[in-house]
Amino acid sequence: MAAEHQITAVIFDVDGTLLDTVSRCTERATRDILDEFLAAYGKVPDPAKEEKRLGQMYKESTTGIIADYGLPLTIEEYSEAIHPLYLKRWHKAKPLPGVKRLVKHLHKNGVPLALASNSIRRNIDHKLAKLEDWGDCFSVVLGGDEVPNGKPAPDM
Repeated sequence: MAAEHQITAVIFDVDGTLLDTVSRCTERATRDILDEFLAAYGKVPDPAKEEKRLGQMYKESTTGIIADYGLPLTIEEYSEAIHPLYLKRWHKAKPLPGVKRLVKHLHKNGVPLALASNSIRRNIDHKLAKLEDWGDCFSVVLGGDEVPNGKPAPDM
């Protein structure tokens, strides 16, 4: 007889798991934001460098962008300057098919739910606004800027 499995908790990512923020359309929008931002400094993104940044923690990614393009900014200044550009694009993000139903079902059945993301907490909060009435189903929300160490860099 097979052992019965019970779900004791679920931890979700936001981008590409709950919200369609990484599809071809929104991924292109993210590249467009960096293109627009760097153009103001007379710079052009290097696709190879940007590919290596995918999945990095915010501080690591931002530090790399500032260094790679010789931007005269601190991490905080960069974040404040680029944030409005992202806000304009996130309004296009939609929940992925079936996600709302799944989250509501798990929550209704007493399964604790959490969110964890590489995105900084401020950005997660803006994205959660897209979840409308079901964002309150998550008992814990953790951003990449709230943990001391992120995931290790992949071997390349």
